[in-house]
Order: sequence, then structure tokens, then C-alpha cells
Amino acid sequence: MIQTLNPTSKFALLCLLIMALFISGSTPLLKVNAQPPSAAIVINSDGTVTPPDAPLQRNGSVYIFSGDVTTDLDGLLVQRNDSVIIGNGFSILGSGTDVTGVYLVGVNNVTVSGLNVTGFDIGVLLDRVTGCTIMANHLVNNTCHIVLQGASGNTVSGNNADLYKPGSLPPCGVLAFAGATNNLVFDNAFYNGLIGIAFLYSANSNRAVKNGVFNCTSAVFVSQSSNESIVENNLVSSQFGVMFQDCTGSGSLIKGNNVNSSGLCGVYLNHTSNDVVRGNNVTNGANGVYAEFSTNITVFHNNLINNIDQAFNNASTVVWNEGYPYGGNYWSNYTDADLYGGLYQNETGSDEIGRASCRE
Repeated sequence: MIQTLNPTSKFALLCLLIMALFISGSTPLLKVNAQPPSAAIVINSDGTVTPPDAPLQRNGSVYIFSGDVTTDLDGLLVQRNDSVIIGNGFSILGSGTDVTGVYLVGVNNVTVSGLNVTGFDIGVLLDRVTGCTIMANHLVNNTCHIVLQGASGNTVSGNNADLYKPGSLPPCGVLAFAGATNNLVFDNAFYNGLIGIAFLYSANSNRAVKNGVFNCTSAVFVSQSSNESIVENNLVSSQFGVMFQDCTGSGSLIKGNNVNSSGLCGVYLNHTSNDVVRGNNVTNGANGVYAEFSTNITVFHNNLINNIDQAFNNASTVVWNEGYPYGGNYWSNYTDADLYGGLYQNETGSDEIGRASCRE
């Protein structure tokens, strides 16, 4: 069942290429540390709005859009804590370079919902914020739709993002990096990018739950980060479903995901450790689960169905079962008759556990 490949695999090379794209874009990402000099609309720290005639109606701490905004500057800059921005179906349309659609900087407990954000380098940026919610927005033709930089305890939910314009950033649905921790990415839909969801550079203890990611190079990409939860996502028609790279001591959980029609690999673990891959459906892809140069990986209770190659172990230490009587994984190409049971599979009578399904 488990095959071993040459240490220099095409998967590792592609993973390094993806990393190179992020490294080449690191300078533009660091640029977002600076507060932008101007924006089409600013919600100031005292709650006032600049300019006063902006299509944004204020009712206490609630701000409701009453028209579209087109700008070659940043779109909306939010500097007030404890505020709610309701898009009301209106759009912020960008036409400049190195610009951001919605910029939350150093604020707490801000909610942004119901906006269409189109044509920016970054659609929505959460820069060193906590307790904020980005929900039910439609993001189209931005280079990177949602970015969390040094942001903790935020929620990104119910957003829909598609199409990417060329820019200096790698095209992503959600990018959390540089100390972005304990964020929840929940129930979003991302289409047609380099990466659907990325946790990079000490973006630790984040959760990606029940998202749909379709037709990306990597649906979920984690690098140099730990304690992530990748749970119950629907990852379809990407080259990689879930990819972990350089996550030593990761301790992450990959559980209950539907990974379908991966062009290269459903779950790929490279130079990572202490991860659990449990209860996933990995189906109709080129390769199912691939562990490369990784240690203390546990893979059990997964359904590996109709992949060209169900699993690989390349210079890794992997446990492919949870022990008797809990068993290992279901392999659709397992053909041996199940005639025996028991701890050593030497007792007469089937127990739906086969020897070959649990061995390397």
C-alpha cells in the first residue's frame, strides 16, 4: 500500500516554488505596517467620517453604506474601535496600485459585512487588530482578498472570493502571517487562486473550518507555523488539498475534510512533525496522503478512495492506524479477503480490519 519515492520529489519542488513566490512578495507585505497616507473614506478614532459627504450614514457606532465608492486610493480606513460597517450590497471599487479596499489598523471589535470589494491589491486588511469580524462580503479581482497581519482572535466567515488581478502579492483567498494567531476562518468560499487559505510565518493556532476551496494550486497551505486546525473543509480540484511545509513541531490537526480530485496530492506533509490526519475523505486524486521527511505523523480513520496512488511514505515516521480494535484507514484498492480478527488478526471471523491496510 505505502510506496517510497526519491527524496527529491516533484511535490517538494512545487512546494518550494510556492514558498519562493511568498518570499519574493515579502517586501510588499511588510509595507502594510505603515498607515496609509490617505483613503477615500476614513472612520476616525473619534467616530467622525472623512470626508463628511462620504456615502456612509452613521448611527452611533454603526456605519451603513448608501452608495458605491470608486477610488485609486485605499478605499475605507477604519480607526475606531467597537464599530459596525454594513455594506448594504454596495461596492468599493479600486483602480490604483499598492492599495487596500478595507483597512482595519490597530482597532478592536470591528465588524465589516455586506460589502463588494473589487480591484485592490489587498481586498480587506486586518493589521494588528483583535476581536474583529469580516463576514458575508463578496471579493472579486483583488490580488489577495483578505490578509491578517499580526492579528489575533478575529473571525473571517461567510465571505465569497473569486478572480485575482496580477500584483506583487501571491493570489490568495485568506493569508494569515507574521504572528496572526487564534483566528477563525469559517464557512467561506474561495475560487481560482494560487492558494485558498494560507497560514505562514508564525501564524499559530488558527482554525480553518467548513470552508469551500476550489481550483487552486494549494487549497490550504501552512508553513513555519504550528497548532493549526484544518477541519471539515471541502477542498476540490486543486493541485494540493492540504500542504504543510517546514512546520517542525507543528502539532496540527487535519480532520474531517473532503479532499476531492487533487491534481497532485490530497494531503502533503513535508518537513513537519506531530501532526494528526484523521477522518478525512481523500478521493479521486493522483496521490492520497504523502509524508516526506516528516516525523511522528499519525494517519488513521481516513477514507482513501480511487486515488491513483493511495499513500506514500518518503523518509518519514508515520503510524497508519490507531491500534486494535480502532483500526487504520479504508483503502478502496484493498483486495484481500477479511477472514480473521483479533489483535494479531489470527482469530477466525471478520472484523473489517485487514492487515495490509495498516502497514507501511
